[in-house]
Amino acid sequence: MIGVLVDHNIERHGQLLWGQFTPADWQGMQVSTFWSLIDVGLVASATDHIIWQYCQAHSLLLLTANRNERGDDSLQAVIEHLGDIDSLPVLTLANPNRVLADAMYRELCSYRIADVALTLESVRGTGRLFIP
Repeated sequence: MIGVLVDHNIERHGQLLWGQFTPADWQGMQVSTFWSLIDVGLVASATDHIIWQYCQAHSLLLLTANRNERGDDSLQAVIEHLGDIDSLPVLTLANPNRVLADAMYRELCSYRIADVALTLESVRGTGRLFIP
């Protein structure tokens, strides 16, 4: 079972995605809960490096939309420098606005998150997965 850490700028997205299934259904699909940064004691201004390391240390999938992709402390740089074959992937919403506006797309995203949780061992080390 794994949890999902929802990035600070997509908390509403996370709430809507979580609402696609009952907590029991999510747990049946190996997802324990969705957490916000505040829930786990991190601040919105935490660096990509800190958030990624926290997720790896606490067995959480990071769900994000626009984490920085440039610079030495960007999420992409962190994945490339610290990631290995056992690292949990980062889940990136391919179209965050559509998650808010399109119920069918939101359902697809929720199923994709569940699929990642159910096949976790086969997606370790992939770096970043785009949802859906």
